[in-house]
Amino acid sequence: ETVFEMINLTTYIKQLSRLGHTDQLNKNEFANLEDIITHSLELSSKKLTDLGIVILWNRDEFKGRVCGNELLISQVFINLITNTLYELRGYEDRWLKIWTKQKGDEVYVYFQDSGRTPDHEICEQMFTPYFSTKDLSQGTGLGLSLCKEILHKYDGDIDIIEKEANTTFCLKFKFYSLN
Repeated sequence: ETVFEMINLTTYIKQLSRLGHTDQLNKNEFANLEDIITHSLELSSKKLTDLGIVILWNRDEFKGRVCGNELLISQVFINLITNTLYELRGYEDRWLKIWTKQKGDEVYVYFQDSGRTPDHEICEQMFTPYFSTKDLSQGTGLGLSLCKEILHKYDGDIDIIEKEANTTFCLKFKFYSLN
């Protein structure tokens, strides 16, 4: 199992290093969202459990594929989960809700946690490289900007929904149909 994880990590690092080289990314890659969400939650399960964060996720909402690389999309999801872990430390009510919606040729994945939506000024800057609300020892401020960059490479996007009382991120993907 450790060897398998090392191979996955090596593949992931190679793919991250190619982000700056759009011509080397395969825009014809397709990923199964359910598998990626499951895998991301499994990788984070010990920390989620240790902090008492309840996961609310309806697996039956979307059973399809989207344009993108599974490892890179997994990194986006893990980054959002990691941010949730950090954010919810000071809360008694701790939950993470994940849901999906398909609209035409686009699929939206929502990550909402029980934390309070940041102020507008913070929301405006949160996808800027090196911007962070965490202590320097807790992060580099690159996570959300990297998430945005990964999704843009596959004609997707990520944004925060400021009108929600709880922190809610919306990720947009291109739907891939087998037809």
